[in-house]
This record gives sequence, C-alpha cells and structure tokens, in this order.
Amino acid sequence: MILPDLAGSQLHGPFWGRWAAVHRGAALDHQWDLLGQTGAIECFEAVAGTPEAFVWRDFTSDSDVYKWADAAARTLATDPRPEVAARLDELIALVAAAQDADGYVNTWIQAFFPRGRFRNLETEHETYTLGHLIEAGVSHHEATGDDRLLLLVRRAADLLVRELADAPARRLVGHEGIEIALVRLHRATGEPAYLDLARHLVEHRGGASGVRSRFVATAARTGARLLRQARERRSHRRRHPSAAVPRRSAAISVRVTPSVVAATVAEFVSGRWAQTDRPVRDLLVPTGHAVCFQYLQTAVAMVARETGDEALRAVTVAAWDRLVQEHLFVSGGAGAHPGLEGFGAPYDLDPERAYAETCASLAGTFWNRELGLLTGEAHHDDLLEWQLLNGVGVGMGVAGTEYAYNNPLQAPPGFDRRPWFPIPCCPSNLSRTWASLPTLALSRSGPDLRLHQFFSTAVRIGDLDVEVDSALPWSGDVVVRLAATDQGPERLVFRVPSWAGDVRVLVDGHPVAPDVDPLPAPRATASGLDPWRARWARVALPAGAGCEVALAFDLPVRRLRQDDRVPKVGGKVALARGPLLYCLEAVDHPDLGWPALTDVALGPEPIEPRFDPDLLGGATVLHARAAGGQALRFVPYHLWGNRGATGMTPFVS
Repeated sequence: MILPDLAGSQLHGPFWGRWAAVHRGAALDHQWDLLGQTGAIECFEAVAGTPEAFVWRDFTSDSDVYKWADAAARTLATDPRPEVAARLDELIALVAAAQDADGYVNTWIQAFFPRGRFRNLETEHETYTLGHLIEAGVSHHEATGDDRLLLLVRRAADLLVRELADAPARRLVGHEGIEIALVRLHRATGEPAYLDLARHLVEHRGGASGVRSRFVATAARTGARLLRQARERRSHRRRHPSAAVPRRSAAISVRVTPSVVAATVAEFVSGRWAQTDRPVRDLLVPTGHAVCFQYLQTAVAMVARETGDEALRAVTVAAWDRLVQEHLFVSGGAGAHPGLEGFGAPYDLDPERAYAETCASLAGTFWNRELGLLTGEAHHDDLLEWQLLNGVGVGMGVAGTEYAYNNPLQAPPGFDRRPWFPIPCCPSNLSRTWASLPTLALSRSGPDLRLHQFFSTAVRIGDLDVEVDSALPWSGDVVVRLAATDQGPERLVFRVPSWAGDVRVLVDGHPVAPDVDPLPAPRATASGLDPWRARWARVALPAGAGCEVALAFDLPVRRLRQDDRVPKVGGKVALARGPLLYCLEAVDHPDLGWPALTDVALGPEPIEPRFDPDLLGGATVLHARAAGGQALRFVPYHLWGNRGATGMTPFVS
C-alpha cells in the first residue's frame, strides 16, 4: 500500500484551506507564544545551562513543546514560513543541548532528580513525553528530509530499547503514547528493535500482579518529588526576586463531585486508568482514561499491521465495536467522567457531565486511521471523518487562539474556550493532526486508488499526482482529478458515507454506474451513530490518460436517536446533515431562554438547510419550527461557543 507523502501535500478550498491556514498561522504562533509565557521552553533552557533559567513546569510539560515541534515540522512540508522554521531550528538546538550524552531528556527529572530516572514510570510520563519527541523527529524528517532531530530522537529511542526491551511486566509504564511513536520510528528507519520494543510494551501491559501496591508506592514517591519541586521553586524566587514568573493558566471548569473523586481514585489504584489491570488481549471493553485507552488501541492496530498478528487485530476490532455501540457521545467524543477523564458504564453518557476531551477525539481519529489501513473497512474511515469534524473540530475556536479542553454535549450559559490550560495537551495536538490531513485522503494498492476522506487537497502518491476539490461539508460535490501517467490506477474506489443519500458519478463528464457494496443492516448504538453503514464503491478509470471523476452525494437531514438508557436525553434526537452534527445555541433563541432550550420539541414542518455567509466565515444552518411554533436555528456543533459564553444543546424531542 502506498500512502501520500507529507512533503508537498496540502489542503485548499474555502473550508479545508481556511482551517489549514488558521492552524499553520494563528494557532502555531499563539501556541509558541504561550509555551514561552508559561515557562515550558524555559525548562529546556535551564537544563541546557542558561543562567537563572528555571524548570517551572512539571513532568508533563516537555510533551507540549514536542507536539508544537511536531505540528511546526508537518506544516513546513507545504508552508516553509521562515519564522516557523527559525523557531523550530532554535528548539532543536535547545533540546539537543538539554539531552544527556546517552540520549535521555526529561527536563523535570534532569533538573531535580538526575539519579531518579525511570523510577516512577507509571506516574511521571517519562515514556509518554519521549514518545512525542520521537514523533516530532519522524515528522520533521518526513516533512523536510532533515535528519538533525531524527538522529536526536534515535538516541533517546535507543536508550529506551536498552532500558525496557527486557523489562519485566512489573515495570509498569503509565500514559500510553510511546508505543505509537516507536512504530512510527520503525516505519521511518526500518530498525526492527523499535518495533520489537513497541510490541513488548503492548504485550506486557497489564501482565503484572500487585498493581495496587505498586501504584500507591509510585504515587507517593511522585508526590514527594512534587513537594520538593515546590520548595525549589520558592527558593529560586528568593534568590532571583527580579526574575519573571511564568504566566499561569486558568484551571479547567468542570463539575467534580465526591463520587467522581472516589471513582477516579479507584480507577488509578486499580490500574484501570492506564489499562494496567489486565493483559491487552483481554482488553475488549473501553476502560480508564479515554486518551490512554485509544492511544493503546492505536498502537495495537499498528503492531498488528506490522506483524500480521491476527489475534491482536481481533482484539482491537472488538474493542472498537464496543466503543461505538456503548461509549461514544453523538459528537464522536469519548470520556464520560471528569477527574477520571475516562469511560463510565455502558450508555453512561450524561451530556452535561460529558468530558469528551479534545485529545480523546483526536486519539479516536488516530485509532480509526490505523484500523482502516489494517482492516480495509469503510466504517473506520467514516467515523474518523465524523470525529474530526465534530469531536475534534469543536476543540478550537475559529480564530485559532482559544481552545476547549473538555467538550460538553449540553451546556448552560457560561462555558467558553480558553487561550491556554494548566496541561495544554490539546492545542498543538490539534495543529499537528490538521497539518497531516492530506496524507489521510488517499491510498494506492495494486490497480486501485482509494479515496478515504473528502478533503480539498493536492497530493503526490507514488508517481501519481491527484487533486481533490470538495464542497463538503456544506454540499456533497467532490471532484477527483488524476494527472496522466504511464502506470495509472485502473479503478477509483471511494467511500459512500453512512450519512449519504444517493450518489451520482461522472467520469470525464459521462455518467457511470458505480459498483457499490451492499448496504449493511442498521445497528443500534447509544448515540444513534451507525458508521457500519459506510461502504465502498468502484468506478473504472480510462487507461493512461489523466481523467476527472465527479461525485455528487445527497446530504439529507438525519435524526440521530439517543438510546433510552442515555441519561437526560434518552429517546431524544440530534440533527445531522452530511458529516456534521447540529445544535441549538441560546444566543439565537432569546425568546426561549435557558433551560427551556433543553426541552424543545420539533414541529411537523420540514427542516430547511440554508447557507449563511455571515455565520463565522460561512456555514449551512438548519431552520425548523418547534411544536409551539417558535423558529429554531440549528448551527454546526463544531462552531458553537464562538459568539460568547452561550448555552447549547443538540437534543430535541
């Protein structure tokens, strides 16, 4: 299978191009500024020996810098802005200066506990942060051909191989992420040791006894270390009273009750939080932290594809089925509980308590991408599209400088995005993902060119240049243009989405009847989403010469019924059109007010889509009437909250 190169692949068009420009411009600049203002970059300066610099941040902070580097590197593939390239060069030199001779780098450990490496793996995120460094190195090499950062991260990865390749299961590794990075590094370098370590970490997770006692001991040591850092911080301020103190970010606003606190403690102590309570091959039900679980499952799918392990493939497919059936919000978001940031019981999807962390939706897109490549099934690409536009898209405001960490599915007035967070994992994770979207659009295998995603993009895949012009998500017109080549594909295989009505196809202006897979029987899910309805269609292409294939999908308005077991909104529906979820915002309904907006019933009148050029850059809006005759205006869920701290609900009766 051939996938598009990152270098030279780019998004364009009024929807995709605008979002790409926001991510690579405003968002990257904003993120760099905030990483500086909050002391994350100063941590590396301190370890590199800059006088009076100090490690203000904790053990998670390095990963946020690395994800920015990853996003910047991927952006340079198509937009080599001198200021971004200069910042990245500066950062590479800084990380290299901070890195120990044997490859180790973790500013928190190096500054305060240099003899305490890899001692508290379960709680201190050492492998997680190194995973994001490794991914940045791979992305930088793929985007630019430059191997400076790749060589640096290989030293770090080689240290991990020496440290962990033969480690017993009792050396518990906490937050997942390193496994994905090691497989990516293996793919980039061909080095089998990296894949072997990734598989070892996957296979040994959850295989140890005494998880509770180990976690308690590890957490106690980490707590003591945090107290020592606090003392060092106070001492540094006394010694340097004129030094600037980094800016602090506002805490995330979530409702945490005593029961949530108790459940969170139980998840940590039991090992369920980071999936260390049972072997991966028994992990068939979503448990624990939603990001951790989906990062782990992404790695399982990657290892299964690299090794041909059919048992691992079956495990991750089964876990995905349970996720979609019982644990996804209608936005495609995952994670029902604050504090835990993770899964609850099946159908426990309270829309007001919903955490649905932006990074959890991003993790879902990573998992779906790997499952799609592993299985060849259209429904994984289908859910990826839905999660990207709804669960991920909602995580950033239209200006690119305000973000949502958690994303409720029903919120009273007062919820708003923030410019930064105490743990700012989501902003740069969003940008690095958006910079890679063109590589997700197409693949080539044998005689087939496969269209997975309907992005407006231009890519080179092998020796073939392909351009896609997409009017989605506002209308269903997609045009695929293939350049002439001696070894052109014989067929275009494209996804007929679960949301689509009929599809019409023209090849070089002539109507053709595609060969479409049979429509699967519908499946009931907690959220009303049914990605299994997606299927593949095939059209023959003219030999040798370039050609143009025009697709036209119908975008009917759909009603996604919530299972009766879902709290507060069971039996209600959410409106969707094409790949977008819609919602009501209080700002558009001052006559109804809050909480009356959460108890609206639709009238019998038809729902009418209209494009509103004045809504946040232009968007299709759904107009309807309530049973009482009031006018209703549904806006895309991913755009809510951009017009003030207004209330929102997607659910109506």
